[in-house]
Amino acid sequence: MTALQRTVTYSLLTSIFLGCTCGCIQEIDSDLPAPPKRLVLGCFGQAGRPVEAYVGRVTALADSARRHVADARVELYLDDQLAAVLPHVRNGRYAADTALKLQAGQVVRLRALAPGFPAAEATDTVPAPPDPATSAYFRWPTGISREDGTIYMTVYLTLPDLPGRSFYEVLNSPRNMYAGLDLTAQDPVLLAEADEAFKPTTLFFSDRLFADRTAELQLRGFNGNTYFPPPTPDNALILVRTTSRSYYRYRKTWTRHAYNQTTLPSDRLQVVWQGEPIPLYSNVRGGYGVLACFHERTVPLPWRR
Repeated sequence: MTALQRTVTYSLLTSIFLGCTCGCIQEIDSDLPAPPKRLVLGCFGQAGRPVEAYVGRVTALADSARRHVADARVELYLDDQLAAVLPHVRNGRYAADTALKLQAGQVVRLRALAPGFPAAEATDTVPAPPDPATSAYFRWPTGISREDGTIYMTVYLTLPDLPGRSFYEVLNSPRNMYAGLDLTAQDPVLLAEADEAFKPTTLFFSDRLFADRTAELQLRGFNGNTYFPPPTPDNALILVRTTSRSYYRYRKTWTRHAYNQTTLPSDRLQVVWQGEPIPLYSNVRGGYGVLACFHERTVPLPWRR
């Protein structure tokens, strides 16, 4: 069978399948239950940065009214002391004064109150920063794709573990000269912990497999080009984060949720076989959303021949 014949056959079978499926659909009237009156509170708190939070509400899919809540009272507590009441900026976003920045070890609590809704609040702790000895470099070229000829680089990351149970995230810096750099797991630790099978947008993992030791991790990278010019210390960077347990658990469920949804909307069969949603992790009491804290370090990425 030629390529043209396969294409025609595939299109014909797909059309017949979709036609039969649509023919089995009957519209019915159904009174769906009203969504719960709950607030949605979201905040990713970074050490050394002011606190920003989002407040919205749970709505039905057919509800065309705005989802954000602009008249909430958002209270920020640091170590159980009221530190600020966050003013509304726009579209449900609330921001603290720029002089008020999170510090490592602080216990952060956000409480949102809005007319007609029960109070929503969440608590998290700002983790310690990544170890100062964290370092990285890359070698290029270290591999080539048999499919499209893409030439790969390998990033070597030295990550000393912090005391106690720790959680990490590695991602490309927006300041990186390789703007399209895509990091994927090649290391057994990362393959076991970073959910590589679910196509994450960043690499997040715990220290379960290297607790109290220094991990020597390897990541594969490419930026769509076959040529990597020699970088300078200012434009070849990656970001290494220490994260809270809540951050880690939220990313775990979000990655699975995103993977389970339609990834190729142009493919008609993807729409037919769209996956079921996965419940997202939430640490918000009385509502939905997440408060998750992290500490970030920018790590130079020099080139070693």
